[in-house]
Amino acid sequence: MSMFLIFLTVTGIWDGARKRIPNKVLLFGLLCGGVDAVFGGNVSLWYLALFGAAARFVCMILLTWPLFCLRLFGAGDLKLAAAIVACLGWRVGGAGLVLGVIFGGVWAFFRLVRRGLFARRFAYLASYIRVFLSSGKCSPYYKRGRDGEEAVIPFGLCLCLGSIVVSFLCKK
Repeated sequence: MSMFLIFLTVTGIWDGARKRIPNKVLLFGLLCGGVDAVFGGNVSLWYLALFGAAARFVCMILLTWPLFCLRLFGAGDLKLAAAIVACLGWRVGGAGLVLGVIFGGVWAFFRLVRRGLFARRFAYLASYIRVFLSSGKCSPYYKRGRDGEEAVIPFGLCLCLGSIVVSFLCKK
C-alpha cells in the first residue's frame, strides 16, 4: 500500500473523530504523495511528477474555492480534495472525490432523516435558493452559530473513503 493511501486512512479516521483536518496533517499527506511520486514512477523524472502534482493542487484549490466561500465544506476539506487530486491524479483522484461526494450525500441524507431535520433543512435550502435568485447575492449557506452541528458530517472522511475505494479498484 502506498504511503498516500495510509495517509488517507489516518486522515479519514482523524476527521471522523474530530471533524477537523489540521494543516500539518495535510502537509504530511502531500509529502507522502511526493514520496510515492518519486519512488513509484521513473525516478529520473521525479521533478516532472512533483511539478504536475503542484499544478493539480493549485488547480483544485481554484476550482473548489467557491464551494468553500459558500461554506458548503470546510477549508480542510478543500485542501484535502486538492491533495487527493495532486497525489492520485485527475482520473483516480477525481473519481475518488466523486465517490466521496456520493458517500457524503447519502450519509447526510440519512442523518437528516434520522434526526428529523430533513424538512427543515430542505425548506432552508429552498429559501436560500430563492434569495439568491431574487437578489443575486451569494452568502454562506452554512453558519455554525446559526445552524449548529446537528446536520454536519465529517466530509473529509467521505473524501478519503471514496479515494481509497477508487484507488483499489483502479489498481493495475
